[in-house]
Amino acid sequence: IVVISGTGALTRVVSLVVLRATDGNGSVFMQVGKWNGVEFHRAFLLPGIKQEANEHVGETLERMFATKLSCLREGVELCGFQRETEEKESKEHGVQTKYIRSICNAQVLT
Repeated sequence: IVVISGTGALTRVVSLVVLRATDGNGSVFMQVGKWNGVEFHRAFLLPGIKQEANEHVGETLERMFATKLSCLREGVELCGFQRETEEKESKEHGVQTKYIRSICNAQVLT
């Protein structure tokens, strides 16, 4: 999505859904990088996925479990949601971008 302000400035808007799964010791499940088919790039992030148009947070989370985190689906219990917004220039596109992150808090079941 691209938004044009009253001054004509363009802002790209990206909605993300991320999982913040913690265990009883406070350890957080993290993504340590990405494989682009050729090489591995380190990136310590909460695992996440872009939200598609007209998709609710719960639907995006289910799609993430179905495609990227199937091994965790039955091993976590959702505890709540929070939303964070950050604006910065996109490294990939070089345009001002507003990132809206829906953080799904979860507890790892033991």
